[in-house]
Amino acid sequence: MRQWLLIIFLGLGLISMLACGALGAEPTTTAHGAANNAEGDAKHEEADSFPHPVISEGWEWAGAMVIIILVGFFLPAAVIGPIVRANTPEEVAARACA
Repeated sequence: MRQWLLIIFLGLGLISMLACGALGAEPTTTAHGAANNAEGDAKHEEADSFPHPVISEGWEWAGAMVIIILVGFFLPAAVIGPIVRANTPEEVAARACA
């Protein structure tokens, strides 16, 4: 039963990701849309004379950052968590007021 639910949810997730990707794609322009697009681009060029941030070309740091996050945070948490839970005193049962 649980395996079927997992398969169903994964299938629905995959379908929704594919649908969102298709819906998020830019529509093709028609002749009317191309004329409006040219007008909009001309206005945009006037207002867009200031410099903008640029995406960095160096991406080599990303792999090292993932390793640092996984090893530096999750591994200690996986070790410390069970130790803390094992040393935590049990809760005392609340007495019923009679």
